[in-house]
Amino acid sequence: MLTVDASGTVTQRLTPPKFASQEARGGQTFSAAVAWRTVSVPGGGYAMVHQRGLVDEVPAQNGGYGSFNPCDAIVQTAVMVATADAMPKSVPAIPGMVLPVDIAISPDGKRVALIAAGNATNAGSPGGAPVLPRVFAADITDVSDPSVGCRNDGRHGPCQPNIFNGSIDAGTDPVGTGTISFDAGAGAPNTPVTSATAPTSCSMTSRSAALPATTATGSPTTCPPTSAPTERFKCRRC
Repeated sequence: MLTVDASGTVTQRLTPPKFASQEARGGQTFSAAVAWRTVSVPGGGYAMVHQRGLVDEVPAQNGGYGSFNPCDAIVQTAVMVATADAMPKSVPAIPGMVLPVDIAISPDGKRVALIAAGNATNAGSPGGAPVLPRVFAADITDVSDPSVGCRNDGRHGPCQPNIFNGSIDAGTDPVGTGTISFDAGAGAPNTPVTSATAPTSCSMTSRSAALPATTATGSPTTCPPTSAPTERFKCRRC
């Protein structure tokens, strides 16, 4: 991260610290590699969505590059939150969010949303709709908590589909559409990040309880045009 003064002179260079946690590949070391976007945070400071790469040797064996556990990947997504005059702290990996090309911060600076372009074509069957989360919204304190390593619990990372024997199981949708609809970790899909509350876990009960009231009865409805982010999801009903 470069700090540039009014004359265009670089006055400071900050590099995200290396990362290691028992929750991610058993404690192997990662270092920051690619920054995708940096945005200002209301009240001061900035948030930078970036990717980290594995520093340690990749074992030439089954699962060496990763597994069905997204925390085993050799490339990680992370959001560094810092102020211009402070050394950045190590932040957790955000599992399952592949190729995080964009980030947005809520007006009050408390919420963050990410887009994973790499999940746009991960269908469960040829020609099917993508089943992996493409949008994740969370409290900014959760995605930057240095005490967390890697958790796909709906708060620190998006809930993932159930995977058995190499295939993706759609699971059970409480709405009754027959397919699972991701809630991007908090709130209903396409609900502005300022109006949602984070679930306490990835259980359907917890996730449904965190949703704002969109419609009381009937089938899931398309979210209002003013909602964001604009992904191809449906709102849940209460």
